[in-house]
Amino acid sequence: MGQTPNNPLNILQGKNRENVLKPIRENLLKNIGLSFEELHKKYTDEWIFYQALKHSVATASMVCEALNIKQKNTCRYKRRYEENGQLAEVKKSKCPVTGFQAWFLTTDPEKFPSNDQLSLF
Repeated sequence: MGQTPNNPLNILQGKNRENVLKPIRENLLKNIGLSFEELHKKYTDEWIFYQALKHSVATASMVCEALNIKQKNTCRYKRRYEENGQLAEVKKSKCPVTGFQAWFLTTDPEKFPSNDQLSLF
């Protein structure tokens, strides 16, 4: 089924897809010092998800697509890290993977929104 207004999933194709997803994968692999295959053999998807968001601000869908992680599982990971204060929502914008509004996330405390921003609401 082709892309339609009612079917925005996987809107990224070709070079655009790689331009968005490749930096997520490369940032993680560079900082961890492993190949993609070694990463998945050595670590759990949850650990990979956390580390990816430590090195790149991205939506959960972007991380899943870039690192071959099942989307279903990331909902649990995200919730656990949010409850522990280890994950923050940085900005809400259109996800380049799904085409829907989504939160861009981080697990890097230096990138967490300041408390001043949170008190505005």
